[in-house]
Amino acid sequence: MGVWVYIGENEEAQVWKRHEPLARSSSGDSTVSERDFMKRYTAITHRMVHRKASGETYKRLGDNSLEITKRLQIHRQGGEFGFRIHGSRPVVVSAVEEETPAEESGLEVGDVIMSINGVHCLESSHSDVVKLAKGDVLELELARTADVVRDLGTLGPGGVMEGRLWKVSRTGGWVERYFHLTPSCLYWYKTAISTHPLGVFPITPEVTVLQKDCPQDPYYVFTLRTNGGRLCLGSLDLDVYKEWTHCIHELINGEHYDTWLRKSHDNVLVPPRGILHPDCAGTITKWWNRIWTKRFCVLKDACLYFYQAEEAPVALSAAHLHGYRINMVTSLGGKKYVFELVPPQSNLRHYYLATETETERKRWLAALEYSIDRWINVKK
Repeated sequence: MGVWVYIGENEEAQVWKRHEPLARSSSGDSTVSERDFMKRYTAITHRMVHRKASGETYKRLGDNSLEITKRLQIHRQGGEFGFRIHGSRPVVVSAVEEETPAEESGLEVGDVIMSINGVHCLESSHSDVVKLAKGDVLELELARTADVVRDLGTLGPGGVMEGRLWKVSRTGGWVERYFHLTPSCLYWYKTAISTHPLGVFPITPEVTVLQKDCPQDPYYVFTLRTNGGRLCLGSLDLDVYKEWTHCIHELINGEHYDTWLRKSHDNVLVPPRGILHPDCAGTITKWWNRIWTKRFCVLKDACLYFYQAEEAPVALSAAHLHGYRINMVTSLGGKKYVFELVPPQSNLRHYYLATETETERKRWLAALEYSIDRWINVKK
């Protein structure tokens, strides 16, 4: 199954808040593994924006509240508008570059494109929207989701410690990076102001810290080891070295580390409303033993909780969905709006679920893909 790390609320908030630099920094300063990770991380976070905005769009469609909330005009400069889009039906703005016409116009990450130059495109494919974005002026009608999807201003810093360290690359050389330690992960970036991490290492109770108190080439070195790999780090300053190793030891051995399994176990023992900030919730029909059974379901952090009813005091069961794929199914057992949860391994359970409408199915598909995407398999 690999080693999974979680894109937490603070990391996600950076995706929704950030406007990316127009001038791309040279990739020559990054190692091959770092470039590969950054490419994967960027693709995943852009997909997360699309899935989250799509889920909100389908929710509004379901209660007839979807409407145009912003109209913008963007003029091309230097051959560029300065934004990127992701997905289809709907197409969503996934990145806005700094100091570009898009940023100056007020375009935001998470904006759902309702029309371009007077052409309705909510149900258009990605390629069709690209074809519409011709000429030097874009007239956009948008449904804004960022302010509703998540109140980004309420999120705290989320970090335990940050600063510069040296790390050993796969080729054996030392490279300097900016590190950000959270209660569950150690991220590293090219600089203190970078928005895209170059890598991540999970901080779990299984991690061991091997210390070398004597300088080596000329660093004070410590190595983080887990069954999924290792990370060798160093500092030129003994006090900095001691501070980092002490802080990591505290996280590994103390009460700071709150495992996902512990949280999901606790959530089984509370009613649906006790699961705060769910990724999705509602009534779903579940296929089991060739019979459809109605359940109230709550989705949170790639875990789907099944309840007898919305008023039930505890969950009947929970499905852990790391690495699962989501597919539409034409029909099954007389139900029309069916989808399946396909496990990454044959020994894990396969689920078939159904909703009452196509809009509800699309809402759940978007929410499930978003929730699962928040977990990255760093050994994949």
